[in-house]
Amino acid sequence: MRWVLKAMGFVNVIILARLLVPEDFGLIAMATILIGLVSTITDGSFDKVILRDPNSTPQTYNAAWTAQILAGILATVVIFCCAPLLVSYAPGDNDPRLYTVLFIAGLRPAILGFENIGQVEFRRDFNFRKEFRYWVYRRSIGIIIGLSLALLLGDYMALALALPLTAVSTVILSYVMSGYRPRLTLEGMGKVLSFSKWFALLDTGRYLADRLDEFVVIGLASPTTVGHYYMASDVSTMPTREVVLPLERALMPTLAHVGDNKASLSESLQIVLSGTIAFSLAAGIGLYAIADAFVRVVLGDQWIPAIPFFEWLAIYGGLSAIVLCVQPFFVVGNALRTYTLAYLGYLGVLAVVLALAGTQIGVDAIAPARTFVMLALMGFIFSVLVRFRFTSAGFLFSASWRPVISSVAMVWALRSVQVGLPDGHVSSLVLQVFVGMFVFVSAQLTCWWASGKPSGVERLVLERVRDVMFLKPKL
Repeated sequence: MRWVLKAMGFVNVIILARLLVPEDFGLIAMATILIGLVSTITDGSFDKVILRDPNSTPQTYNAAWTAQILAGILATVVIFCCAPLLVSYAPGDNDPRLYTVLFIAGLRPAILGFENIGQVEFRRDFNFRKEFRYWVYRRSIGIIIGLSLALLLGDYMALALALPLTAVSTVILSYVMSGYRPRLTLEGMGKVLSFSKWFALLDTGRYLADRLDEFVVIGLASPTTVGHYYMASDVSTMPTREVVLPLERALMPTLAHVGDNKASLSESLQIVLSGTIAFSLAAGIGLYAIADAFVRVVLGDQWIPAIPFFEWLAIYGGLSAIVLCVQPFFVVGNALRTYTLAYLGYLGVLAVVLALAGTQIGVDAIAPARTFVMLALMGFIFSVLVRFRFTSAGFLFSASWRPVISSVAMVWALRSVQVGLPDGHVSSLVLQVFVGMFVFVSAQLTCWWASGKPSGVERLVLERVRDVMFLKPKL
């Protein structure tokens, strides 16, 4: 599922980038900052309350659905009330276009609140085939709506109208695909809210951490520059985000059945973490190395000013994916409070660093500042994992040094190949992609072999290849 959804989202962004101008994306980015923040604050991740408890009753489902509706309506009201504050914060003379976008797109949370809570059963019951269809249909309908409006209107209004219309289609689809029919009730609301408060706090902190840099850019730059930064952030983090987020969704119900078995949690963490580190560094640092060719070929010349943002944010995307993949283990291991407080501390440091970087240096310093602070958070999360005995420092070092060495080798090889290659040619980009992949994989396997073939993602991949090819070499 993750690869299909990833490809669909990627193609959608590319087409929209060709149809619309950076200023259009800048206006939408300004609006979605507020919409996303308010929605996240009011959203208690009520579906996770059900997923965490394999024995959830219909009463819990109904209470979660009721809370979801109330949260959505509250979010829309708050967005409408806060719209003047955002318009006055952004440079310019109270751009009326931003008001229009906010009042149209701000309807999305209230509409989406009515999504059938019964669709959670797809994940809870491990019915990933139905989960796959649900998300593919949902994404497909959204893409059709967005592209149709972009072709018809050709400006920012297409993106604004697509948000509430896509929410309507999602609600309808959820009732078509799930036979559960929720009812409004206040019974069991206390249980739902008592657990979801930590999710709400964590999700708010994570959202602010993910979008705080864009908020700072909004206060410093024009809508066009905001559009460049927004596109760079969205596209450069897409490969890692679209893989790790579905992984996190699948891990939650799986780990819920493990319960408090620390040994099983530790074993699962090591498998997930070794694979995520290797993939995230390969994708993030690889995109950093080919950023110039990628932006010119895929997005077009109007996005060339976004290349410096793209380079740094690609590395950030790889690091943030590593941090994100461990969240389910903290949830199931009864350490959600610690993970949440760590993320809030990171948010405080990030706010100070971004404010200083933006005001003292300028917009160009925002992306590197964000990347270095995320690197510090990753180091801290690793130390917490060791402290809670989810894993050992030795394993973390073993799982990290091979991808780091492989990434350095990949960048060196790409820099060597790029000399003399023409700018903006598809063949140039394709060559760089294949060289990067070949060098990273070769270096990774070489380091693994030289270190004695320890347990890790390399062994799992080679065993899978052996099974597919019906071969049984001794690893």
